[in-house]
Amino acid sequence: EQIAATANTGGINLTAYATRQDRDTVVTVINKDMNRDAAVEISGTPAKQAIVTRLAGRSLAATTGASLGGTIIAADGTWPSPRSDTVRVTGAKALVDVPAGSAALIRLYD
Repeated sequence: EQIAATANTGGINLTAYATRQDRDTVVTVINKDMNRDAAVEISGTPAKQAIVTRLAGRSLAATTGASLGGTIIAADGTWPSPRSDTVRVTGAKALVDVPAGSAALIRLYD
């Protein structure tokens, strides 16, 4: 099984990593561009559903004030109940917007 992540980058500095956790696939997309959003399409997956948890901060180098799933990450690295949002899955494609200077953790599952 091969999963592909393509982005409508237009030169955006974007990195993506995929891992398997049990039967789920988790794709982490990092948009390192501080000025432009990215539209990401994940294809080649049999997933019927997907959720996204977003990581954001004041800057890419911020060491405080970052949030995961809309919840501020504490100084000790913990955070209470991050929120995940539903991702649109059409056919064998998941479509996710990744705002400038942020990351998205996308879980694809049946």
